[in-house]
Amino acid sequence: MARVAALLTPYYTGDVPHGVRMIEAEDWAEALATYPEWAITKACRWWKGSENPNRRKKPLEGDIVARTKTEMGVVSVAEVAIRQFDSGQQPYKSDQTESDQRPTSDERKRIQALVAEMGYAPKRMGGQS
Repeated sequence: MARVAALLTPYYTGDVPHGVRMIEAEDWAEALATYPEWAITKACRWWKGSENPNRRKKPLEGDIVARTKTEMGVVSVAEVAIRQFDSGQQPYKSDQTESDQRPTSDERKRIQALVAEMGYAPKRMGGQS
């Protein structure tokens, strides 16, 4: 919560009652309760950083939760890999040469299913699929 307090410090106003501040703090604590401190720290630093076009706006809980999920992406991929291993699935190994490693239709479907399971949507660029 100290990281969140530091993030919100520039937005504090003096006329908000202490009780309201406590309710806000409870909402932030609830929203971020399931995430590790390192991911929250990275999300807060990203919010204030030059890569965030909304950095001048006051973040809401959902803004930081969304970025925390992004920061946790590598963990999500690892969790999927562990679940696959535990269920007996073999890791993907290609017998193809390096120049012929385009995924098959079935492989693309499997990858898309894994990505969807993690809650990510593919980005479309210029109307291409």
